[in-house]
Amino acid sequence: MDTLGLNYEIRSPDKFITIVIVTLPRPLVDGEAYFAAQVYRPLRRTPFLGVSDVTRMLTLELDREAPQGTRLREHTRRFSEVDMGSGPAPVLEDFYQAVLKYLEET
Repeated sequence: MDTLGLNYEIRSPDKFITIVIVTLPRPLVDGEAYFAAQVYRPLRRTPFLGVSDVTRMLTLELDREAPQGTRLREHTRRFSEVDMGSGPAPVLEDFYQAVLKYLEET
């Protein structure tokens, strides 16, 4: 995967989910991202207290210590990072499938 600049694509795995995947330039140091996925799920609003997890931000980052050389992270609305463990190979379709799997579980 040799990327010279930024690129993006928009996918809708179903009519209630939109995912924008941003392909970033090849990371050079651990912690830099190969891909970022911005997820929009408008039906995730809760009727109580106006709390919502309508949006999610996930990244696939370079981590030379991990088995595939990558790490999945979620960046939350509260400006924190959730380490989701070792990620897939830095291939766009593998990252997309990891995002879908995570969304099924949350």
